[in-house]
Amino acid sequence: MTFRALIVGIAVVALQTPAPTNLLRNGGFDRDLFGWTGYGLKGAAWLPAADGRSAAVKVINEGLIRTPMTSGKDVLIDSIAQCVAVQPGTLYRLSARGRVPADQHVAGYGAISVVWFETANCSIRSNGSGIIGVPLTAKLTAADDAWHELLLPALVAPAGARAAHISLDAAVTDFEHRVDFEVWYDDAVFTQASAGSFSSRPRQSALHARPRP
Repeated sequence: MTFRALIVGIAVVALQTPAPTNLLRNGGFDRDLFGWTGYGLKGAAWLPAADGRSAAVKVINEGLIRTPMTSGKDVLIDSIAQCVAVQPGTLYRLSARGRVPADQHVAGYGAISVVWFETANCSIRSNGSGIIGVPLTAKLTAADDAWHELLLPALVAPAGARAAHISLDAAVTDFEHRVDFEVWYDDAVFTQASAGSFSSRPRQSALHARPRP
């Protein structure tokens, strides 16, 4: 087999390999906010054509409601979220595009987050149990009006996990703010990942967003 034939054969196999199934419903927000649940008084607003591009979602934080998934005492988080069934020991990958509008009058950031649950519906039991470990987060701190890629490439569902709570967050670092803070999201994807689909970056660590052209 010639080198050229080998390259062509590899390309054909790659084209025939089906894309991994997105475990999130309506991750591209083409169907309004179908499939997503929200926290907070304002929660989220659908953007049918964000910046003249595809549909997106705007997550709005008023700083008035603290969610069960708050990752620390120094932030207030509003989110939209989905609960997705997972298998313990399985490798997953979460990504989304995020945009923080510039010139907002309150400090904050965007983030995509994963929380593992022992319960199938991502609920906390009456005794306070149900969550496994701590939230795994990729943050978007650049408030520059640009779209950035957020990525958690290597998420291993721990022993006992039955579901993953996937959230798109708008986090405010000022408890006393009196104006809204917003983060836009699009193309949220949560899939099973193969061992070769991510680099050698540390597993289950907070990763900073990468800008997209």
